[in-house]
Amino acid sequence: MELTFLQISIITVLSILIVVSLFFLFLPRIKFEYASKYLNKIFNRIIFNIIHELDYYLIPQVIIRLPGNDDVIIDHLVFGDKFIYAIKDLYFQGGLLGKANDKEWQYYSFKQRKNDYVYIPNPFHINKKRIEKLSLITGLDRHLFISIILVNNEAIIDRIPLSNDSEYIINIRNFEKLIKAIEARDVPPFKDDVLAKAVLDIASIRLSK
Repeated sequence: MELTFLQISIITVLSILIVVSLFFLFLPRIKFEYASKYLNKIFNRIIFNIIHELDYYLIPQVIIRLPGNDDVIIDHLVFGDKFIYAIKDLYFQGGLLGKANDKEWQYYSFKQRKNDYVYIPNPFHINKKRIEKLSLITGLDRHLFISIILVNNEAIIDRIPLSNDSEYIINIRNFEKLIKAIEARDVPPFKDDVLAKAVLDIASIRLSK
């Protein structure tokens, strides 16, 4: 039995509606998988453009292998005129609750019911330990480092109070503004030769390890 034009049209429309519905149904998962896999590259491209305009140094993907599975892993290391920024990338489809000194933070997804939380390790603590190790390896003063947890723009982080001026969690859209604000502090800048040596030392350690 041959289908009429009307029947073919109805089947076509229904097929398109099903495909579109499935696409939007799985879109959050697709976005999560893509961001989880390529977040570092996406953020690195954005950071590179900003750092290039500011005329700062950038070393992406600092991975230094240490004995005992105690590696130093920093997604982006930015050298400004006055500070060194150790940046960790994270992606969240929801919001975070917690304090800077908490061992764990509460994470709730947009799809979860209210008060349905998952506990995650405090990224401030993780980044702090990595900075301390990098400081010991390089001999650079720990106080020269600024810890930044960089998250996607959709993530809700306004309920994470900051406890000091060396640790931040921000959406990627606010990255440039934060760097400019920190670099505007009334502290002396690095000497050019000291800064260049620090960059070359860390780059050489990163490559050799």
